[in-house]
Amino acid sequence: ICRKFEQIKEKAERIPKTTDELFALSHYMEEVRTKKMAPLRQRVQDSASRLMYLIDRFIFNEADMAMNSQVLTWPDRIMPIFDANDLMMEEARRVGELKMIEARNKLVSDLARLHTRVDEFCDYGELHMIHHYVQDTRAVQKKLAELASQIEWIHKEESMFKFPSTEYPEWSEINTALEPFSKFFNTVIKWQRCEKR
Repeated sequence: ICRKFEQIKEKAERIPKTTDELFALSHYMEEVRTKKMAPLRQRVQDSASRLMYLIDRFIFNEADMAMNSQVLTWPDRIMPIFDANDLMMEEARRVGELKMIEARNKLVSDLARLHTRVDEFCDYGELHMIHHYVQDTRAVQKKLAELASQIEWIHKEESMFKFPSTEYPEWSEINTALEPFSKFFNTVIKWQRCEKR
């Protein structure tokens, strides 16, 4: 019985590091409260009944008495742990939501910067700078890939926290606008190589 309570205490005091851990812990604590506590309380009551019977017929040593008293007090000692877990979970949820909102805001500003950068490609026209232009388009493509995984993470977080899903049409617009520049600059480089031959 003590081991079961100690396992519950250990899990309840574990601080979740990710949203997945937060919701797994929340689910576990709900299961403990609704399904596991009643049978554990019944086992404690059964243990108390056996102890009352045995106390009149047997002399317990100090270690056995300490263990039995621990068993009998666990139901009362676990309640403050549940309360502390509730507070910790609330704080972890608040921190997770703030982190997601910050990520959304950063994503919007990153997309705006990227859009401006792609718009600047219209001014690129120096033939001797073509290698630099190709590097720029590749850097933008790499950043778009990073932002795509960030969008995926944000959508997952939004669904877990039950926030409305945010759409980012700017990402598709930037990707579409980048494609002709990337093809053109790469074609020019190929043409330069072939021209030398």
